[in-house]
Amino acid sequence: GVIHCDLKGGNVKVTLEGRAKILDFGLAQRVAEQQYRASTEIIASSGTDESIGGTLPYMSPDILDARAPQQSDDIWSLGVLLYKLATGELPFQGVTRFQLAASIQRDAPALLPPHVPPGLEAVILRCLARDRGARYQQAHEVRAALEAVQAGARADGANRLSRRMRQKAVVAALVIAVVILVGLLEFSRR
Repeated sequence: GVIHCDLKGGNVKVTLEGRAKILDFGLAQRVAEQQYRASTEIIASSGTDESIGGTLPYMSPDILDARAPQQSDDIWSLGVLLYKLATGELPFQGVTRFQLAASIQRDAPALLPPHVPPGLEAVILRCLARDRGARYQQAHEVRAALEAVQAGARADGANRLSRRMRQKAVVAALVIAVVILVGLLEFSRR
């Protein structure tokens, strides 16, 4: 029920225990479902320019279009944050604020580099889906997806390890077979 409205790296700190803490709820909104529906109808039909707050590179296209904030807009911001953590860059670029806003509203995110695992790439791109309905709707959905990616990475690592062990076992068996075969050939020559 809380929309942060300014999720970015500067507002996330990691504790000594390794837990991420979200800070600066100055723009946050707590909106009950009934109030949200009513405010959406009023804002959508009012035709007035609403002022928007936040940090431009992390704003969703919907916020830039002056739509009422939703939780999926924080999911967008989380996608930008994840993208930056994975690549060191922002997914949208512009020399000026206007160019950056236009890029956020019309462009697809820049391609992720090959070192980003496909599962993580899928999570990031879903967070950055242009259509609000295509994004994750709740933070716990993103968490579950990231945990699945992490579990898959562990399983892949274990599979690679067991594959390597199987390959080594096959090579060892082949070496032993060759040694036995050579020994038999030598023995049969005598």
